[in-house]
Parts: sequence; C-alpha cells; structure tokens
Amino acid sequence: MIPGLATALVAFFLAALVAWRFARWMRRREIGQHIREEGPAHHQKKAGTPTMGGVVFLLVWGAAAALLALWVPFGEAEAFIFASGFGMGAIGALDDVIKLRQKRSLGLSGWQKIGLTAGAAAGLYFAFPGAVSSALAVPFSKLVLDVPPWGLALLTVVVFLSVTNA
Repeated sequence: MIPGLATALVAFFLAALVAWRFARWMRRREIGQHIREEGPAHHQKKAGTPTMGGVVFLLVWGAAAALLALWVPFGEAEAFIFASGFGMGAIGALDDVIKLRQKRSLGLSGWQKIGLTAGAAAGLYFAFPGAVSSALAVPFSKLVLDVPPWGLALLTVVVFLSVTNA
C-alpha cells in the first residue's frame, strides 16, 4: 500500500506542476481552443483556453505506472487498464490536434469518435483476453451470470462507448 500511495502523491504533484507549466507554454504561443462564432457570445471569452491537457496527465500517469511497476508486477489486468487509458487518450489527442491544426472548434466528428472508440475497445478486448472476466455479478443479489465471449466483447465495446461519452 505504501508504494502505491507514495506513487500517487508524487504523480499528483508532478501532474499539477507539469500541467501548470504546459498551460503557460500553450498560452505564450497562443495555442488554444477555438470557439465557434455561431455560439453564445459569453463563450467567446473561452477562446485561447489551452487544450491537450490530457496528454500531460497520460505522460505523468505512464511515469507513475512505470515507477509503481518497480514494486508491483504488471499483470494482464493492469496492462489492459494502462492500454485503455492510452488508447482513449490517443483518440482525445487526435481530436484536439485536428481542432488546433484546422483552427476551428470541430475536431473528429461524432461518428468518427464512436468508430475509433468501438474499434479500440474491441482491439483491447482481443489483445487482453484474460483481463475481462466472463463471470458478471449482478449487483444487490447473489446471481452471477456467465457471459459468452461474443457477449463479453459486445459488452466491453458498449461500456467503453458509454463511459467515454458520458
């Protein structure tokens, strides 16, 4: 427990410091969010807000996971979580890069995000077959359902789509 807590504290302070410096760097170079002119007038004050902050947190998270791996071995479940974070983060980063390159508020379309997320979730399910259990416990009961592999793959995609678009 101590290595995990120490790693979390170091990651928290490192993320705060790096995010603050990254935001300052983005502001100085005038790299930031573009706001549609069709929107409400009070949204215009958000123009220039630094974006791509998720990249900072993913890098710090990766460094923290590497540090924690010195004490706690990385299993398939941990690799699944790690790859999930980086996979979904890559989709978010791609969306932000498109927004910045095209100097507009629209990056990936909704269907592109759904397609990439569903593809990444399916890829994660098949890349880490032992990370997702087929035995699902029904909350507030003693019932445990054994889901067939095709149902589990579909459920994995639905959960990722739901969570990332909530």
